[in-house]
Amino acid sequence: MSILLSAKQEKLRYAKRPGHTFAQATTPQPPTPGEYGNAEAYERYMGRWSTLLARRFLDFVEIGKAQRVLDIGSGTGSLTSVIAASTKASRIVGIDPVPQFVQWAQQRLGDPRVTFECGDARELPFPDSDFDASLSLLSFHHIPDGRDATYEMLRVTRAGGIVAACDWDCSWDSGPGMEMFRVLHETLQTVYPQSKSQHSFPRQYGGRGELLGIWKACGIRDAEEIHLTVPLRFTDFDDFWIRFIEGPSSVVSFLSALSPSVKNHFQLELRRALLGDRPNGPIELLARAWAVRGRVP
Repeated sequence: MSILLSAKQEKLRYAKRPGHTFAQATTPQPPTPGEYGNAEAYERYMGRWSTLLARRFLDFVEIGKAQRVLDIGSGTGSLTSVIAASTKASRIVGIDPVPQFVQWAQQRLGDPRVTFECGDARELPFPDSDFDASLSLLSFHHIPDGRDATYEMLRVTRAGGIVAACDWDCSWDSGPGMEMFRVLHETLQTVYPQSKSQHSFPRQYGGRGELLGIWKACGIRDAEEIHLTVPLRFTDFDDFWIRFIEGPSSVVSFLSALSPSVKNHFQLELRRALLGDRPNGPIELLARAWAVRGRVP
């Protein structure tokens, strides 16, 4: 039995488990603070580092002469734009469940090789073996069970093609992790101890071996995982803080719900944690991500 048929059967079997449903793309709705939907806010919040990470991720993946490349969870187009700029691929497709991101990415990239579609990573609207490489950057943590997306990556990628994913490391216990979130988490717990039970910054697929485990469980050949580290540079404290006022994330939603007095106290302590005795100035933190790659059997 072929690996493609096995992957299809396993995907169908898993999809029929009680309580399992596929998320569907929705029509655009006005975004609220902390919600994904404001593309410009996301770019200010994470865009510059997404692009930097995309370059290092693509170097690791080594898609070579792949002509047909799929970007799953394409967001505002960070990885798609890097693929377009650094490869000779003739067809590059980005797919994302957030209509506002799809619209923004379409306007951002004018390359005729690139198209964007709205859709679900777990129900890709493409034929079997349609791509030479299927990649995903900073999107697996949004998927309830990454096996669904992985089986779909296998299905739409030709035999011998590359499947790869990358997500931020939020484990923190074996290295720098995502220092931006670690300093937020530790400062918030000092100022507002009950936050430990109300909000957790770590997320799924953010630790060593988690993505690799999915790749191996799905039978992907030559599965390999590495960590990628990029610097997060801020011009000053305000440049850091603005991301947690307007950016699209659960962190922003949580902080916006705090009382003004707690939020002000948190802001002061956070400034002290980042700047020490300096009144202001540049801030540099490290961000580590885990990347996995392999080939379709």
